[in-house]
Amino acid sequence: MSEQYTSLGLMSGTSGDGVDASIILSNGYSEYEPIKDKYYEYDSEIYQNIHSLKEKIHNSKDLKNLAKELSDLERKITLFHAKVVKEIESDKKIDIVGFHGQTIYHNSKEKISNQLGEDIRTNNESLISVTNLDGKKNLSKGVAIGSILHTDEDSHLEICRYSSGSGFWKTTHLPYVSGKIPILNILKMFVSFFKRPITFFKMYFVKDWAKSTATLLFMQTLDSKLTFKKNKIGVFSSRVSEGKKPRTFIPRAEELSKKYAKIINGNASVFALEPLAGIPSTAHILGGAVMGKNTNEGVIDKNNLVFGYKNLLIIDGSMISANPGVNPSLSITAIAENAMSKIKNK
Repeated sequence: MSEQYTSLGLMSGTSGDGVDASIILSNGYSEYEPIKDKYYEYDSEIYQNIHSLKEKIHNSKDLKNLAKELSDLERKITLFHAKVVKEIESDKKIDIVGFHGQTIYHNSKEKISNQLGEDIRTNNESLISVTNLDGKKNLSKGVAIGSILHTDEDSHLEICRYSSGSGFWKTTHLPYVSGKIPILNILKMFVSFFKRPITFFKMYFVKDWAKSTATLLFMQTLDSKLTFKKNKIGVFSSRVSEGKKPRTFIPRAEELSKKYAKIINGNASVFALEPLAGIPSTAHILGGAVMGKNTNEGVIDKNNLVFGYKNLLIIDGSMISANPGVNPSLSITAIAENAMSKIKNK
């Protein structure tokens, strides 16, 4: 005879009126003996709280807006279950206790994981464009992304080239200045412009900006996570959910850009939002629909299939669940090839 266990199970259904409790003796496979069954009715306060919240909740967004009320109710229901366990205890020692909890909201159509919009990473980057001022250097020749300089154990620098004629995005650039306070950065730019007006005139009116410009892509493996979801007024916004806030200006990147500018007789510029608003730029936004074992850990499984859906895959940078600190294109390509190999030919 296999080993027997005394188990207590608690169940509170969608009716939200009480808890069914049952004690059984079983080996967990083929043998089963009921010992005791009893129903415990919720007190009026818990009953009213449950049904009041049910009337208020119509979608998953309401769950977030009512998080405080749900947390208070969860505590009351948990204490009620603990009270039931204490009252129903039999003469035999109970080996296992399991309970279902109380269903407040259920919508089979909302299958997408709550992890959507979570675990976003910026690759902790700094993008600095350096433009040759005399127009004599052709910096667009060669592969788009060249060799990698490992500046320290956490940081890497890549030089990126753009083909001749790809200069429109210079209109999004402002002179590179460093600082945490936007108003001071604006003042620094004005001072810098009036000190060297010819330098800035050459930088912006160079004949072929892309041909005369190299972009320094500085990346770090230092990890931090962002959440990107709708806020209380219904507008999508991001916030730091784990780790340190990505920095707009990285001292090591600034140091290297100055050295490179000196070598090529150039001047540095960055995306306008960095000095004006203190918002760091990135060319490699990652995460937001990451892989996981289940919906509590991710949005897609190891084969890129979205949990809860058939034949729906996510294959792009949003699936990356770590901060590589280098250009992630090859990692994305490799994972994409693996996902495609799982799809049967028709």
